[in-house]
Amino acid sequence: MGNLARVVVVGLDSADKDLIDRWVAEGALPNFARLRDRSVQGDIENPLGMEAGSCWPTFYYGVSPAKHGQYDGTRYYDAKSYRDSKYTAEMLAPNPIWQVVSDAGQRVAVIDAPYRYTAERINGIDVHDWGPHAPTGKDSFARLHTNPDELAGEIEARFGSDPLGGAMCDKFGPRTLKEQREFLENMLDRTRRKADMSIHFLKQGNWDLYLTCFSECHCIGHHAWHIHDVAHPDHDSDIRAKIGDPLKAVYVAIDEAVGRVLECVDETTPVIVYCSHGIGPRYSGTRLLDKVLVKLEGGTPRERSDPLTRTLRAAWRSLPVGLRNTLKPGQAKLYKRLYHGGFAGNRASRKCFEVLVNDGTAGIRVNLAGREASGIVQPGTECDALCESLTKSLSKIVDLETGRPLIKEVHRTNEIHEGARIDDLPDLLVSWNRSDRNRLGRLSRISSPEIGDMEHENLSFRTGDHLPVGRFYAVGPGITAPVDLGKVSVMDFAPTITTLLGIAHPGSDGRPITAVTDAARARPD
Repeated sequence: MGNLARVVVVGLDSADKDLIDRWVAEGALPNFARLRDRSVQGDIENPLGMEAGSCWPTFYYGVSPAKHGQYDGTRYYDAKSYRDSKYTAEMLAPNPIWQVVSDAGQRVAVIDAPYRYTAERINGIDVHDWGPHAPTGKDSFARLHTNPDELAGEIEARFGSDPLGGAMCDKFGPRTLKEQREFLENMLDRTRRKADMSIHFLKQGNWDLYLTCFSECHCIGHHAWHIHDVAHPDHDSDIRAKIGDPLKAVYVAIDEAVGRVLECVDETTPVIVYCSHGIGPRYSGTRLLDKVLVKLEGGTPRERSDPLTRTLRAAWRSLPVGLRNTLKPGQAKLYKRLYHGGFAGNRASRKCFEVLVNDGTAGIRVNLAGREASGIVQPGTECDALCESLTKSLSKIVDLETGRPLIKEVHRTNEIHEGARIDDLPDLLVSWNRSDRNRLGRLSRISSPEIGDMEHENLSFRTGDHLPVGRFYAVGPGITAPVDLGKVSVMDFAPTITTLLGIAHPGSDGRPITAVTDAARARPD
């Protein structure tokens, strides 16, 4: 094909490394097998406690979340309004990797990079929100944005629109056989069309940095884990018998897409296949934590919702479990009312409260004087004592179904991250204890001496959730045999890419991956 790009990055959002290894061993993923056998590779360490929503921004910027500020994609907590809000493009940190490269006068192509907005200036092309997991559009819907603007029309004419209509996959919440089949077909269709689009623009050539991302492993992992995992409490053997394993089908399609992209570049081109983070069974006390915090302050948990929402939620909880399972498809239609309204509210009058991070890890924000609009906890000694007390109290909570601790660990964010935007992040990060894998998804009752017994109704229709560790494979000049580097920081990729392109990347918290950059020096100019 010739040298179409100097560096190619294929991003696979939430493509789980253990599932890849399993299906490589079965012979189902031949292109990943070839990557395993001839690449520099390693496991990716993502930011502790914020792996789902900060892994991609941290990859783009090469710095800690305390410097770029993103911990839950483009959603953030506003200390003035006490609300979870959405970043605008102007509020995000400047100079992601493609902007650094573009500003250096080099040609860039970016296709569907997660959790960011279309670049206002770029020496090349930027395609955004064609087929993402979490669109940046209002109310989880999006329309295609491109730079240059006219590119959007060309893409939709040639490749069509996102099969999900620009909606976040959570809007579908597939449960029935028909819904699962349609959802899987859309994922496979989107993967094929994204590969077509990626190859079309790659073949235009003359790129210095070419980056394309696929989000289908992310979406199918959230909504079909219980079909894939026969040990899951919600496993549906009838659906599995009729449509097979949806996750495996999508991973096979992704393997084919990766192979097609790799066929377009020659052996002189460094290629990084980047699997951002993992997926596994869902087990989460997110939203329940906020009610726990109310109890620890001596209050009575009250859900922040309107009368209709409270009526709907109470009616749902009064139904027998069997009937709730039958009606699960209808629950998806009421997703925002039944699920998103689950925080306790009254934030301005409380010492601390939960902020949304993700379902694998919860965030706690201290109502800090001088930072929050109506802060009541003094910085320094009082804040430190509160955080220490919370950590001890939370460690005593047990899941009554398993008898095991509910929480694996609690981290003080400013003890593990440092940067100018540390105040944008939650003050505490609470990771759920996911060690009892066979019972995951069944969190229903918790207890501790301080809070007594509490019930938790899981209203999410996600059955899969994120695991923190990713995987990468790098092939190209000078790489002729597999080299396993063990663990590699997510912050190392931005300086690796700029080094490959001969560009300085000052300010990065990472270091170039020398096994990749040194090997690439064998490439002829």
